[in-house]
Amino acid sequence: MTAYASYYHKKVYYFSTRLGLIYHQYKHKNTALTKLTKWYEKVDKSGFSIFERVTRTIQTHYLEIINFFEKRST
Repeated sequence: MTAYASYYHKKVYYFSTRLGLIYHQYKHKNTALTKLTKWYEKVDKSGFSIFERVTRTIQTHYLEIINFFEKRST
């Protein structure tokens, strides 16, 4: 495995686990929104195309996603 491939896999894993942690750790809508926004910006800046579908889903269903943190259900 090349150094770039190793770096790529580590970053993809990091972004994936961070997104999961946002959903599991944060119970307040405003805090979750801040964390989700920061996650989104980092992923967008990274240029990893593997997250394009996830970022489009966040854009499309933004209000429903944020409401999840308020009611803890979809």
